[in-house]
Amino acid sequence: MGAHTIIHNGKKLVKAGRELSEGAVVIPRGIEEIGDGCFQFSDELTAVELPAGIRRIGNNAFFKSGLMELRLPQGVEEIGEYAFGDCIRLRRVQAGDVKRLGNSAFRKCTALEGFVAENGLTVIGEGCFYGCDALETVTLPYTVEEIGDDAFAACERLRRVNIVMPDGSVRAYDTDGGLAGREFFALKQQALREKDSGGESAAVGADKSRDSDADIRVSLMKTVLMEQEAQIREIISHIEKLEADDAARAEREGDVHKMQEIALRRFKMIDVLKEEERIRTEKKVINTFYELTEEELAEL
Repeated sequence: MGAHTIIHNGKKLVKAGRELSEGAVVIPRGIEEIGDGCFQFSDELTAVELPAGIRRIGNNAFFKSGLMELRLPQGVEEIGEYAFGDCIRLRRVQAGDVKRLGNSAFRKCTALEGFVAENGLTVIGEGCFYGCDALETVTLPYTVEEIGDDAFAACERLRRVNIVMPDGSVRAYDTDGGLAGREFFALKQQALREKDSGGESAAVGADKSRDSDADIRVSLMKTVLMEQEAQIREIISHIEKLEADDAARAEREGDVHKMQEIALRRFKMIDVLKEEERIRTEKKVINTFYELTEEELAEL
C-alpha cells in the first residue's frame, strides 16, 4: 500500500503529499471531509479507501487523478464541483447514498462506463457527467429531485437510465384485510434489478441525438409518476375487492362492529384517492408544462 503524507485539521483532510509508491491510499478513520484540491493532479493515485464517516468530498479533491474505481461509504452528503473531473481512468462508481453531486463532479471521465447511486440522492449538478464518452448505464433512485443543465450532455453511448422504485406489493399494504396506514409510501428499497430480467426498476432510454438534458429530466419524472400511479391503482383495486367481500359477509352475519371497520377503511380510502389525484395533476403539468397558460396553471 502506498504512503501519503496526510495533513489534517481535526476532521478535515487538508493536504496529501505526492510520494505515492503503490498507487493506493487509505484515508484515516475520523476524517469527515476531503479538502478542496487535496489529491488533484495525483496521476499515479489509482485507488482510495474512504472510511465510514466521510461527509463531504471537496471541490477538485481528486481532479485529474489516476483513480480507476470509486466506492463511496454510506453517509456522504456532498461531492463537490469537479471533485473527480478529468479522471480519465475512472471506470465505475458506486456512490452509496450520497445526497448531492456538484457541478461537473465527474465531467470528462472518459472511461466511466457505469454509475450507481442508492436512495438519498436528490441533486445532480450542472454538467455533472458532461463528456463521459463511455458512459452506458446510470442507476438513480426515485429520490432525485433536480438534474442540472447538461448533466448528461455529450454522453454519446448513454442508452439506459434505471430508476429504482420502492419495494413491495399490495400484500405489504394489507393487515388482516385492512389498510395498514400509509406504509406503502415509505417502503424499503429493493435490490437493483433490471426490468427486462423480471425486476421492478423503471428504465428510460436516452436517445443519442439528445444533447440537451431537458428530455432526460422530463422522462425521469414521467417514469416515476407512472410507477406511482400504477401502485395507487393496484392498491385501490385491492381495497375495493376486500371491502366488497367484507361488506357482504358482515351484512349476512349482522356484524355491526365489522361494518364500522369497513366504514373506517372507506374513510382512509379518501387519502389514497387524494394521492392519486396529486399524481395525475403532476403528470399533467409535466406533459404540458411548456404549453400551459398562466390561467391554465392557476386552474391546476
